[in-house]
Amino acid sequence: MASLWQPDKHMLRSGEIMPRTAWLGMLLLGCGSSTPARPPVGGPDQAAPAPVAPAPAPDMPTLREGAGMGCGPVGSNLPVLLHGRWIASLVDRSFGGRRDNPSWATSHLAVKGTYVHPEPTADDWQDVMIAKAAWGCRYSPGQAADDDRDTAWCEGVDGPGIGQVLLVPIGKAAAAEIWNGYQKSEHLRTGNARPRRVRVTLLDVRGTSWDHTQMSDIATLGPIAVLGSDEATLKDVAGPQPLPLPAAERPPGDRALVGLEILSVYAGERYADTCVGDVVPVASE
Repeated sequence: MASLWQPDKHMLRSGEIMPRTAWLGMLLLGCGSSTPARPPVGGPDQAAPAPVAPAPAPDMPTLREGAGMGCGPVGSNLPVLLHGRWIASLVDRSFGGRRDNPSWATSHLAVKGTYVHPEPTADDWQDVMIAKAAWGCRYSPGQAADDDRDTAWCEGVDGPGIGQVLLVPIGKAAAAEIWNGYQKSEHLRTGNARPRRVRVTLLDVRGTSWDHTQMSDIATLGPIAVLGSDEATLKDVAGPQPLPLPAAERPPGDRALVGLEILSVYAGERYADTCVGDVVPVASE
């Protein structure tokens, strides 16, 4: 999949390039090792706020970073930010290279079990560490922006994740599709919960800068205008379906983000965790 996210022409870069062996261990940061408890599914629909128009604000809020940075940014205050008019900035720290499509969420499911692999040798230990990191982050928010049907973002709180938020880039696309649920197989799709009622928020990023340190690549997006939001009901079907975007005037550019807040779900047959396979921008014909 071609990258939807490109830095501004004037990029900020500082520090020295870190050797590969130095950041490999950092890939493991923030990846949990146990699955949270799964109480019964529930949660009523919630009323959506009226769409808002961007306006300057003297004190713009920013993302409060939480655990899981090694798997992609996690921000517990994302719902509050999406109900405002402006967000000062969103930061994505990646270890070992820039992410093509930085994505955010309020939480992601921790992987259960132990990574099993052959004993690494002097020739392949770096690849083993990278594979282990990828295994531990396989439900992180970036999995909903990779255009891969075998992956999914799954929220990581107790129960079905009512109020949890996923934020993904759609570039300059005027429309989007969603693969609702974990669609690697029908068994996984119906076994986990799927969003039913969601609040969809459209955002416009007004600037992007990059910084490179010895520890990570850092993308800073902002300020970000919250253009509008609306509620939508998703179908409980396999395959893609249209994701209704709020009606809002968008300035020229290719910096749009879409936020999804879970308001209610289709219950999973085995698990309470709610998953989203992919949010895919639809190119204009």
